[in-house]
Amino acid sequence: MLNNIPLGTYETCNIYEDQFFYTECRYKYWVWLLVVMAIMATLTFMGLKNQKFIQKFSTFARIFILLVMLITSLVALFMEEPLNPSLPKDGVPELSFQNIAMGVPLLKFATGFQSILASVTKEMKNKTTTSYLSIVLTSAVIFVFCGSLGVVTGSALEGYQAPSLSTLAWSGYSAGILPRPLWTVLVEYFVILFPAFNILTSGPITAIALSENIASMVPCKQKFLRGVVWVLPLVLSFFFYDMGKAAAFAGLTAYYVVFISMPLIHMVARRQVTQKSPYEGWHSSEVLAWSIIVFVSFVFILNTYYLVTTL
Repeated sequence: MLNNIPLGTYETCNIYEDQFFYTECRYKYWVWLLVVMAIMATLTFMGLKNQKFIQKFSTFARIFILLVMLITSLVALFMEEPLNPSLPKDGVPELSFQNIAMGVPLLKFATGFQSILASVTKEMKNKTTTSYLSIVLTSAVIFVFCGSLGVVTGSALEGYQAPSLSTLAWSGYSAGILPRPLWTVLVEYFVILFPAFNILTSGPITAIALSENIASMVPCKQKFLRGVVWVLPLVLSFFFYDMGKAAAFAGLTAYYVVFISMPLIHMVARRQVTQKSPYEGWHSSEVLAWSIIVFVSFVFILNTYYLVTTL
């Protein structure tokens, strides 16, 4: 938004090219940050019932924009032309630990939608059919659609230094046609503004789910918690603006939530419930649980190190 939508009479700027902290571009970023946070906080306080139309529209908009990204990447591959020739050439090999360190947490972050399904499906009618259908469709979109998009877009950007937020690669998109037709400008704006739109509409759902989870453990008013959960993201966003790297760091939490906490819970449950289960086997041993914890902890430390070195 900062790159494409001016604030009143002020010009747009590219914060990714900003070398310093206290600059005019950074001040503009903070203004946009407060605007976006205000909108997301409002949607969070509204609750899911009062924003059904917004969420339905945003769902179809996401699919449309992802299709645009997929089709334009495929066209670039078939025409053997770069998606964005203005990007600098990249001499990094296709397989590198730094790329893996960025990709794995992003994949975990993208597949973390399971944590909000309970909060979303409880507002649905005919839960016996709609909740199952929503889970299947969500899984299909995430694993099949986004997986295909990652492979195709990655191939279209191969050999170029793509920005950490890959949608910025569509800046100046022309489809190899000069002068640029109007539809290529529309494609550019659709794709570049997509992350901001996606955060605006998906952020409130995550905040509502998180506040409900906290309320189940800590007795507190729901509206108060819905406001509190936005404090940390606001503070972090004040200092860090790169959404691609921010999503990668957020994905690091999956190492603990999925791969470390589950074996720990399993071992605690085995000690509290002494009787054996018919489902126990070699996979139920504490040795395996501890092996998973140690291995994942090592990968987590290594992954964090590589992410920090890219800052």
